Amino acid sequence: MARLKETGRLPLMTNKLNSRPYYRRQKGLALVSVILIFAIATVIMTAMRNRQAIDVQRSTNLQLMQQARTYAMAIEDLAKTALKMDYDNTPDVDSLKEVSQLNIPSAPIGKSGYSISAKLIDAQSRFNLNSLQPDVSNPALQLARFKNLLNDLGLDPGIAERTAQFMDEKSQIDTNYMSLEKNPYRASYKPFKHTSELMLIEGVDLEAYYKLEPFISALPSTATLNINTASAKVIAALATSWNESNANEVISKRTDDGFATVDDFWNMPALEEFKNSGNGSGSDSNNNATNKWDKADFSVNSAYYEVFAEVAFEDTRVTVEYLIYRDPASGEMHTYYRDFSRRYARDAAISQAPAATNRQNSDDESSSGNL
Repeated sequence: MARLKETGRLPLMTNKLNSRPYYRRQKGLALVSVILIFAIATVIMTAMRNRQAIDVQRSTNLQLMQQARTYAMAIEDLAKTALKMDYDNTPDVDSLKEVSQLNIPSAPIGKSGYSISAKLIDAQSRFNLNSLQPDVSNPALQLARFKNLLNDLGLDPGIAERTAQFMDEKSQIDTNYMSLEKNPYRASYKPFKHTSELMLIEGVDLEAYYKLEPFISALPSTATLNINTASAKVIAALATSWNESNANEVISKRTDDGFATVDDFWNMPALEEFKNSGNGSGSDSNNNATNKWDKADFSVNSAYYEVFAEVAFEDTRVTVEYLIYRDPASGEMHTYYRDFSRRYARDAAISQAPAATNRQNSDDESSSGNL
């Protein structure tokens, strides 16, 4: 109060909040906040930059894949052109030599950095799974041939009957598959659309399928076997008494240019025992059915061709498999399917097993089914 009287003012109160140490603490906290914000902004910007780089790379990859797929689709047109030229030159005969000449070895596409290759295979050079349908002319004979092929590849011959039953509604084999503990399913009772459907058959795992794949096809049941392009394995499976020595005899007779007509093959002395069979009953009748061949099962030209195309660019690889039908009467073509999941061609060279020298025992041990 004395000072108030002297000066006329109240004395200034010293506030601890205005002290110098407090201001220093405030400045330190502000600096930390700025550094933290800057660090967060840096992280966000880095993440955005990385994300943008990934998006750019993804767009580039998609563009490269799309371009590669376009080239792969162009190979389909190229294959059709080659098949049309082949048809115009020799419409009545298709030999293994002709088919192999239609292959496209790996070749660059200008300066684009892409390279393409294509392998063309006669789909009628293989055993047709759909010939096991009950409405074919001689299902017992086709069943025996598939058993022979399975035996030659070291596989269970019972797969043949189970496959036939899978297509035959009268077999009522549904109970076998619906009773599965994991992923039960019904039998289709329809022709196969693709050979991979064979893995639905009991006893056919991936390993067994890979062994069979180069020697089987899934074509209409009316498709014949082109004896000019059939492999030794498929020819050896035509008869239970045959092996690859008999098949090699046929191959040597057809030469590189192939048989000119089916008669050239049909009139071979080795086929005499399969042309006629007597009338019998019981087991004799079954033997006659499997021993008598039908000339109409064979041909020297083909209507179905499989094309495997591959397009490569640096680390990018696009593959596709086509099944092309060529009308034997007009040469017109259309595509049955395109399979972009296929990674390798179905080359018979990748799966070779020694031919069975005696199939009779294995056939006797296989189970029988309703056909």
